Amino acid sequence: MNTTTVFIPNISCQGCVRAIQAELCDLAGVLKVEGDPKSRQVTITWDERTSWEAIRERLIEINYPPAH
Repeated sequence: MNTTTVFIPNISCQGCVRAIQAELCDLAGVLKVEGDPKSRQVTITWDERTSWEAIRERLIEINYPPAH
């Protein structure tokens, strides 16, 4: 299992966090997505069924590219 926390500059409200959660939870292997609109950070936990690269690509596709 892997977990990472990323800064996403495009987050402006809880609705943004919910959109990210909905999109990422559709990926097989994503186990948990938590976000904070104030810090603009999202913590993602996933297993071997997906990869950070796939998660990052999905974030870019939905216009929430991570800063790192």
